Amino acid sequence: MTGNGAQRNYVRIAVAAVAGVAIVALIAAVGLLFMDHRKDEQTEQTRADATTAARELVVQMFAYDGDTADAKLHDALNRLTGDFKEQYKTVIETAIIPAVKGKQVNVSATVEAAGVTSAGEDDAVVLVYLNQLTTGPEFPNNPITASRLRVSLDRSDGEWLISGLEKI
Repeated sequence: MTGNGAQRNYVRIAVAAVAGVAIVALIAAVGLLFMDHRKDEQTEQTRADATTAARELVVQMFAYDGDTADAKLHDALNRLTGDFKEQYKTVIETAIIPAVKGKQVNVSATVEAAGVTSAGEDDAVVLVYLNQLTTGPEFPNNPITASRLRVSLDRSDGEWLISGLEKI
């Protein structure tokens, strides 16, 4: 019986070891699934936040009127970054503001659709479909300009900033 008892102890130890390994493997698998799910949630939140920011910032950049264009377009600079910020500043100061200042021109902008084409933890690229309606004495037909824009965004201190914009 001693041999039989020892054999039973080995079987019990082996079963306990296998059960222990299975429990550890199960806990690890649940942990990995939870971390993967959490990462997916964070990615989706990043995509949603970047899309919202792109919608708001593009309207801020492309909607203005002749009386307030100077102040409004310069305010938009606060939400831009890098080389793009300087490029935008040059365009508004040399072309847009002088062309509309003091005139009864109103340009409204609406984003018809927007969606993320790529996103990282602190950067994203959003495709934006923008319509601009120009009204004023010089624009009797109230033309609508439709544009597709590829908007590059970077997150800095929790705030999304446009780092590039390309008309496509």
